[in-house]
Amino acid sequence: MIKINTKIDTPFFKQLKIVTTESGKKSMSMAINDSLKTGRTSLKREISQKYNLKQQEIEKNTKINKCSASNLKGGSIKVSSRRLTIGTSTHFSITPKSYASSKGIKVAKRKIATATIRKKSKEQVKHAFIANPSNPKVGNTMLWIKMNKSGNQIAPLKTISIPQMAENKNVIQEVQKAMQEKYNNRFEHYMNRNLKKVKGS
Repeated sequence: MIKINTKIDTPFFKQLKIVTTESGKKSMSMAINDSLKTGRTSLKREISQKYNLKQQEIEKNTKINKCSASNLKGGSIKVSSRRLTIGTSTHFSITPKSYASSKGIKVAKRKIATATIRKKSKEQVKHAFIANPSNPKVGNTMLWIKMNKSGNQIAPLKTISIPQMAENKNVIQEVQKAMQEKYNNRFEHYMNRNLKKVKGS
């Protein structure tokens, strides 16, 4: 939730004396809802610029709860998702891109998998592997990890969630800045429009 601070100046309070309380609250609710839409757009852009994730997937996991004149604190942007897996058929990108048998190759000479979670940043994942496609229960384009010493139990490697990306300090700062600017601009617009209506009646 973003905290919106209204700029305190004389013209603003003069307008409030003319515009009815109901109109003022309606203007505020419309401005907040506009800022929420801007916040969602900014959030998609900022995350996709920093992480190797498409905006479509971010939007799929982002929901806007609009506020109303009677509940100005009800507006919010909700981001939810599970921790994401890694693979060419799921999220992010990996190398190698497909299964290759390591039978007969010494451990020290085996290729180490890499994953690109952050933009332009490949990270080694030493204990992960691409499962043998001969096993019908698992895919061959995802990174997996062993769950026990014998290796007969494996699970997809999970990384960061979209809410964690949204909590990135640089991401949230840019989103809040965009929302604040939008709110200030639209609130003034709606107040002036209501002011003209009152003066014209």
